[in-house]
Amino acid sequence: MKKIAVIGSINVDTTIYVSAFPKPGETTTSIRKETVVGGKGFNQAVAIKKSGVDVDFFCTIGNDYFANLAIQAIDNNKIASHIDHSDTHTGSAFITIDKTGQNTIVLDGGANNNFQPSFLNDDSILDKYDIILLENEIPQLVNERIIKKYGLTKTIIYNPAPSRNVSKEILKKIKYLITNEIEIQDITHTDDLTTAFNVVKDLHIPNVVVTLGSKGAMYLGENLSLFVPTYHVEAIDAVAAGDTFIGYFVFGLANDFEIKECLKIANAAGAISVTKKGASSSIPTLEEVKSFLNNNI
Repeated sequence: MKKIAVIGSINVDTTIYVSAFPKPGETTTSIRKETVVGGKGFNQAVAIKKSGVDVDFFCTIGNDYFANLAIQAIDNNKIASHIDHSDTHTGSAFITIDKTGQNTIVLDGGANNNFQPSFLNDDSILDKYDIILLENEIPQLVNERIIKKYGLTKTIIYNPAPSRNVSKEILKKIKYLITNEIEIQDITHTDDLTTAFNVVKDLHIPNVVVTLGSKGAMYLGENLSLFVPTYHVEAIDAVAAGDTFIGYFVFGLANDFEIKECLKIANAAGAISVTKKGASSSIPTLEEVKSFLNNNI
């Protein structure tokens, strides 16, 4: 089995549910409050682990109470970890959701903004991994140093979310680019999806996957293009859908599945996740995904 490293964020998310968003200067009372551990890196690592594949998670936490919650969540999911401790607060997100399901989110990167994680000082610590998964809730400098060093020798999977400027030279060194519609348009500086695909094709990225929400996912490879529809479910909460998709896509790659099968199982896992509330808690196990697929042949 291939060895996998996820290098990314971990946040402690506080969600407040309200009847309606307060106006500026207004005080309102919440319906309920929830505190859960999330962050794109952590969610992706959980999805890979729940698929039955071992994964090592590299992250940075602070020196506050939330750090204990983060460590507990990593341990509860039985994820092997390499944790740096920063003399600051742990990353967090503050989410408000109204009765219609609309939300506002304030993200505070905190310790995730560590520009000098200890593993960058060890030239060999990442050598043993076959697949390295990166995302944009950690500094771009960290991503670029890893991609520049390992882009030609490892399978680098890059999820450029949240969107920010990414150089073409960096994109040319990755093996898989996984984005949603907004992100691929942002990094290619175009509002048209077809044009965006042509731009990434000119960059000669070997594999590009674009998730299309309730429609499914598109794949563009050097010699193959395809669309795989998703499954129709009653969506409740889509907060971890993208991370779940990525985690199960990595599961497929780790098991040497064909691309179409990777997309199929990733779509199924993502569809299940939107039927549950929460971030990492909404991510299904491999048994759930297999049962879902058997019932949706």
